[in-house]
Amino acid sequence: MPKIFRKTRTNSILEKKINRYLIYAVGEIILVVIGILLAVGINNWNIKLSNSKQELKILDQLLVEYTTNLEQIDNKITMRNMIIEAVEKLFHYADFGFSEAGVDSVGLYIHRTTYDPTFDPADGVTKELLNSGKFYLLQNEALRSQLTSWFRVVNELNEQEELTAKFVYDRYLPYLIENFDYRSIRKSKTEEDDKMDKLYAKGETRRLNVRREINKTAIETILKDTGVQNYLLLVGGLNQAGNLKSIDTRNRILEILENIESEIARKKQ
Repeated sequence: MPKIFRKTRTNSILEKKINRYLIYAVGEIILVVIGILLAVGINNWNIKLSNSKQELKILDQLLVEYTTNLEQIDNKITMRNMIIEAVEKLFHYADFGFSEAGVDSVGLYIHRTTYDPTFDPADGVTKELLNSGKFYLLQNEALRSQLTSWFRVVNELNEQEELTAKFVYDRYLPYLIENFDYRSIRKSKTEEDDKMDKLYAKGETRRLNVRREINKTAIETILKDTGVQNYLLLVGGLNQAGNLKSIDTRNRILEILENIESEIARKKQ
């Protein structure tokens, strides 16, 4: 009988030790899991913080890029408006005549119709985003969508601009050169043309000065020419079409800028 009691007591002690060990082991496992979860959480927080800083830097760069694009597209719209105005002026002079003092101005308007404004956007940051795999850093879905389709919008405008340039250089200018004394078309520049040159490129460049005196009769001959009038109609129409595309592009730029600015403001709160 004493042996039975001793065996029972021994088994009870062993069972208590096993239970304690199991409790200790389970507790240790729980602590390890908690440690892993904390480490993962801290790592994710660090990644999120790093991504947020990168995103803000990218947004600042995009803000500069699309502010530059807005300024440029506004300049191109202004230039086309000046060309369209020149076409309207020339038809007015063709229908109602002009004074001897206005000969130079008419020559300048003719020359102005040979300009071909083209939109060449700043796109380095946008291309880098699309090509580097960092596009995911932008949290704003609308902004991501707008940037993804940006080059399609620009291509549509550039196609219209190429059509205008091809018409001017392949048909309109050759017609003027073949049929008239193009050297005499423009004698001097007005303030508006100086403004237009600045819209083309900032900075001083050497200007070719080989103009010569022109007379009223020579200009009247150009304006009364049916071919010139037909070409002027097309020049005006093509530049008007270019401005319609430019307005679409400008609206897209404004939408992009609005999303960029709202994201920057949200992140800096």
